[in-house]
Amino acid sequence: MNAPVVTTMPLSSMAERKEKADPQGYPDMPYVGLDDVEPHTMRLIGWKSAAELKSSAKKFYKWDVLYSRLRPYLNKVWVADRDGLCSSEFIVLPKQEDIDPKFLAYRINARDFVTFANSLNSGDRPRVNFKQISSFGIPAFDVDEQRLVVDKIETLFSELDKGIESLKTARQQLKAYRQAVLKHAFEGKLTEQWRQQNPDKLESPEQLLTRIQQEREQRYQQQLEDWKQAVKAWEENGKEGKKPSKPKRLPPATLEENASSNLPDCWGWTKLGAIISYGPSNGWSPKAVNYETPIKAITLTATTSGKFDGAHFKYLDTHVPKKSELWIKKGDILVQRGNTIEYVGVPALYKGADNRFVYPDLIMKIQSVPSINRQYLVYAMSEHRARSWLRDNAVGAAGSMPKISQSTLTNLIVPICSKNEQKEIEALLDSRISAADALDAEISFQIEKAEILRQSILEKAFSGQLISQVRDKAGAGRVPSVEMVE
Repeated sequence: MNAPVVTTMPLSSMAERKEKADPQGYPDMPYVGLDDVEPHTMRLIGWKSAAELKSSAKKFYKWDVLYSRLRPYLNKVWVADRDGLCSSEFIVLPKQEDIDPKFLAYRINARDFVTFANSLNSGDRPRVNFKQISSFGIPAFDVDEQRLVVDKIETLFSELDKGIESLKTARQQLKAYRQAVLKHAFEGKLTEQWRQQNPDKLESPEQLLTRIQQEREQRYQQQLEDWKQAVKAWEENGKEGKKPSKPKRLPPATLEENASSNLPDCWGWTKLGAIISYGPSNGWSPKAVNYETPIKAITLTATTSGKFDGAHFKYLDTHVPKKSELWIKKGDILVQRGNTIEYVGVPALYKGADNRFVYPDLIMKIQSVPSINRQYLVYAMSEHRARSWLRDNAVGAAGSMPKISQSTLTNLIVPICSKNEQKEIEALLDSRISAADALDAEISFQIEKAEILRQSILEKAFSGQLISQVRDKAGAGRVPSVEMVE
C-alpha cells in the first residue's frame, strides 16, 4: 500500500518566544537548564530555583515547547507543564491554537529532524538558531488529527517505556554489582583465601614502598640523563627554541593513614603520587579539522566508560614530534580531569600501539612504577571510595564543568599490596567485570532496539501511516499495537 501524501507547513509559520528575564526578579519560579532535560526522551529530570541563578534567562509558559539549540544531536525537547525560566540555550516555541504542543514536540524529537538540525553546524559545541531550523516541515494535520496521533504515539510508547525501565533497572543493578565487587577487592576480602594459601608470595607495605622508591629513583636518573642529552642537542642547535626543562626529583614515597577503612596487615595506603613514575600531565587541545590528517586526538568520550575506545577522535592539522609526550603509549593511564560530575576523574588504561593518538587538555596522563600493576591501579581508582573523593574535590563555578587538578589527583589515597596479590586481584576482577560488561552490552543492544522502534513509530506517525492505521483499526474497534507499527 502506498504511503499517504502529507502536506506540511514550515516551522517558520510559528513564532519564537524571546522573552528575556532576570532570574532574581522571579525567585520563586523554577529554572530549567540544559542538564535538566533528558536526551531523546522528552523528559524533565530536574530543575532548580531561579533564585540560585545570576545569569540572564528566557521565560516560558505552560504548553510551550523547549528545544535545546546546543548540540542538537542530544535531541533535548520538553513540553512545559508549568510556567518558568530556562537557559538561553533553549529555543522556546509558544503554544499555538492550530498546533498541539505535544504533536510539535514529538515531530522535532523524530530522527529525521535530529539529522537535519545536526547537519546545520559543526564543531565541538554546535548550535542552531530558529532561523536555521525554520524551513523544516511539520505535517499540516488539523488539531483533532494531531491529538489523535499524539494519543496513539503515547499508547505505543507506554508499552516500550515499561520494557526500557526494566532494562535500565537491570543496568543500575549491574552498576551496583561492579562497585560491590571492587569494594570487596580493595578491602582485601576477594583474595583472603589466596593469601592464606600463598603466604610466601606476600610482602609488607614497607618492603613494597622501598622497592617503589628505588624504581622511582631509577626513573628520575634516566630522565636526568635524557634531559642532559636534550640540553646538549639544544646547545648544538644554536639554542633555538625553549631550553628543555630539568626534571624534578619526586618526593619520598610514604604510607598514609586511613581511619575509614581496615586493610589486611600486609596491605597499606599511599598517595597516588607516590606510586607513579610519570605525570600527571595534561594534554593539548588545538582546533580540530574536518578532514583526515596523520594526527588523531582522542575526545573525552574515548575514556568515559572506563575503557579506552579509539573510535572517538578528531583530526588535528599540526605537527607533533615523534618523541612528544602528547603521544599515548601502551600502558598509559588516562584520567578525565574535566567532565560532568559523574565522569570527572574516570580512569582508563590504554592497551593499544604507541603513537596512534594524542590526548586532549581535559585528560591527564600518568604511568605507574613497575611494582604497581597498571590495571590494578585503574580498578583501585574506579572503586566508589576513590571516585567519590575525586568528585568531592573537583572544583568549578556553578554550572561549569567541574575539574580536578594534578595536585588533587596525586593526593588521592589508594590501597597497595604485593605485586603477586595485585595480579590475582586483576585476574579475579577481569573475570567478574567482563561478565557484567557482557550483560551490560546486551542491555544496551536491547535499549537501542527499543529506540529504533520508537523512531519507527514517529516516522509512521508523521508520514501519515499511523493515522491511517488508527482510522482503519477504529472501524474494527481495535487500537494498533507495537507489532502493528513494526
